[in-house]
Order: sequence, then structure tokens, then C-alpha cells
Amino acid sequence: MESSSEPRSWFDSQQPIHKVCFDTPFWIDVYEVSQAQFAGFGGQAKKDSTFSGANRPRESVSWFEVNAFCELRGTRLPTEAEWEYVARGPDGLIFPWGNSFDCRQGNFDDEIEAEDRQVIDGYPDCDDYPITAPVGAVSGSASWVGALDLSGNVWEWVADRHAEDYYQTLGQRTVNPKGPSTGNTRGVRGGAWSTNEADHLTASFRAGYDPFGALEHLGFRCASPYAGS
Repeated sequence: MESSSEPRSWFDSQQPIHKVCFDTPFWIDVYEVSQAQFAGFGGQAKKDSTFSGANRPRESVSWFEVNAFCELRGTRLPTEAEWEYVARGPDGLIFPWGNSFDCRQGNFDDEIEAEDRQVIDGYPDCDDYPITAPVGAVSGSASWVGALDLSGNVWEWVADRHAEDYYQTLGQRTVNPKGPSTGNTRGVRGGAWSTNEADHLTASFRAGYDPFGALEHLGFRCASPYAGS
């Protein structure tokens, strides 16, 4: 998916373009898991959140800790493909809200840079949050299904292992892709409050982290099978 309004080079790492299919419907959390929710369900983590606040996202959590929390809730982490579908929809949007970057549509570093390192569409205090925002606070961030904060606030862990060349192994219309079977990193999506490169905030941008890493810009949300399926 490309747009005339954004640089083509933003999408070089997400090639080749391909379609995936889901044969099982699913639910996904509207919000990133908050600190209150994490504590209320008995979530366990070695580190406290860096930015305290009941309604702020629970960050500074490893992949193993968030995976265990979702299981504790009777849910699971979304796959990378599920996360992207929730963020982009059937129209393949570049950002959850549309195809043009707008610094008011999410919580990220206000001085956003393009590849040429020129500041674009940003200015100090554009989104009013210098660190993490309460989950759902930026209403303009909603995706086509109503999920909030998919771009910015905290990077979100997904279930899959991460490999930069994984897309090259997929055929067209792969059903329920679940990532590579081996690898030392786990996928993250969506960018964070500290992200200052606009291409990292696109709904298709892929990255991986050490699953033991528990950093102040890493959070998550959970998914579950559709109850009627």
C-alpha cells in the first residue's frame, strides 16, 4: 500500500506486498492495557511502570510478562497480521486514521522527522503529552474498528517472532500467518510517545525487540477468539 502523500521509501522494508486471510474472527482490546487493569488482574512484572498513573499504559514489561498476563485474562497477544488488520483495515490505510500524517492524531514525539530529517507536521506540545498519555485519551487515533492508540503512546508487543525477511517467505493469501518458527526477537508494532520518525508510526511498520526487554516505551493489548465462532 502506497500513498502519493508519503515517501515511497517508507515502505521498502515491508515488501513484498501480499495479502493474508483470516479464517477465524477475533476480538481485540480497544485500549492498550492500563496500569490499573494490569494490577487488577494480578499481572506480574519485575519492573514498575516508568510513568505512574492508573490509566496510563502498563509499560516496562517483557514479552513473557505480557503473554502471561493475556493468558491470565483468558486471552492472548494478537498476531502481527491481526494487529495490522485492526490498524489498516480492508482499505490498507497508511495510518490508523487515514493516509496522511497528522501529529494531533496520536501521542508521539511532537518534532516528527521525515527521512530527510526535516520536521514535518509537528510542533511543540502538538498532542499535549510529553510522556505516555492515559489510554484512549487521543480520540482521533481510532482505527476503522474503533481501536485507539495503535499509532504512538507505547510500542505494542505481538505474539510473533520477528524476522525482517519474513514477508519474503509468504505466498499470496496466506491464511492466519503466525510469524517465523524460530528467532530471538519478538515483534512490536505502532511506535510510542518517544518515536520521532513518521515512517515508524505507520500501521505497516515492523520492528523486533529482545523478548526479555522491559523498556519504558513497550506496552501491549490483548486479543481473543470471537465468542460466536
